Amino acid sequence: MLNSRSSFAIINKGRSPEERSCIWIEKGQFYGMGYMASDAGFTNPSEIRDFVLRYQDNHYMMQLILNYAEKYPSRVFKQ
Repeated sequence: MLNSRSSFAIINKGRSPEERSCIWIEKGQFYGMGYMASDAGFTNPSEIRDFVLRYQDNHYMMQLILNYAEKYPSRVFKQ
């Protein structure tokens, strides 16, 4: 799943209890990362895209993200 061209988010704790960190992968490519309020609700993982800042991706970063997602699958939200 993670090696395909799927879109998904990784959600984890943020810098404070009031926020969560988020990473968005779109069609198998790193899209961006950012923070959202811990009480922010979403019904579709693609809504997380609205909370992230766009960043340039590279192979090394994608490898780190995929390794993390495989290690912590409970933090991955698939579209």
